[in-house]
Amino acid sequence: MASNILEIANSRDAMTQIDEGEKAAVGLTDAGKALVDAGFDITRVLTINLINESRMYSLILG
Repeated sequence: MASNILEIANSRDAMTQIDEGEKAAVGLTDAGKALVDAGFDITRVLTINLINESRMYSLILG
């Protein structure tokens, strides 16, 4: 419901409205403890998008 109010369908839509200097993409490596404990050598990299505080308020308040 909140996304309808903000007119943002998903996080990718919000990120397209933000200048490069106001956002960052951070890669996190997840080895999956259960997989490692089972003897599998599987890792994945998750990309987390971060924005600065002033831009967050701009997205919310319009």
